[in-house]
Amino acid sequence: MSVTAKGDKPTVEQQAVIDELAKWIDTDVIASSIVEEMVDQGMEVTLANAQKVWLNILENGLTS
Repeated sequence: MSVTAKGDKPTVEQQAVIDELAKWIDTDVIASSIVEEMVDQGMEVTLANAQKVWLNILENGLTS
């Protein structure tokens, strides 16, 4: 599979992987995990806070 730079349009092969991954991801599990972590950390559970937590995970959790 060829590699594209961040922000580039995915190749056909990459888009196929994205499509399959999107079908596999269970958004309810992700949302529940985010809220559970917020409760454990003593954060107020609001949509805005949950969105900030998720964006932080995306920005910082995929650096490895």
